[in-house]
Amino acid sequence: MHIFESRFLRRGEVWFDQKPDPTTVDWICFRQCPNRLPGGKWKPFYTLLVNLENSPEALLESFNKSVRSKIRRARDGDKVVCERVMPVTKDILNTFAHVYKMFTAVKGLGSLDLSRLEQFSKEGCLDVSIARSPEGTILVYHVYYRNARRSR
Repeated sequence: MHIFESRFLRRGEVWFDQKPDPTTVDWICFRQCPNRLPGGKWKPFYTLLVNLENSPEALLESFNKSVRSKIRRARDGDKVVCERVMPVTKDILNTFAHVYKMFTAVKGLGSLDLSRLEQFSKEGCLDVSIARSPEGTILVYHVYYRNARRSR
């Protein structure tokens, strides 16, 4: 369970099908919980589940034809290179936050909780991937939460 402290509250956050630990908190937020919990609010959600233990070829074949075509075009035609950033440093997160802020200004999305991402990074459950042009320019960031069994 992740613990987030504000000025007045201590909040726990539990992801996927994990169970909360006995840490005392004021309230617990369950993220992507697959089942309704007694006494709690619950919203159903739709998600694709992809088995990442398969070979790259099998993984690619599990996508529909349109997605496979776009991946191949980016990789082979545009020469886009994707990489996982390790370690996820504060500098990487600050650069991502800057790009995200520009993106949200155009799209009208909510703001980014950078301190939350920093905590996830320190706890080892935040991954960052980037796609680069052949010249090395970062085209896009992908930031996601993960645990031992799942990622979002």
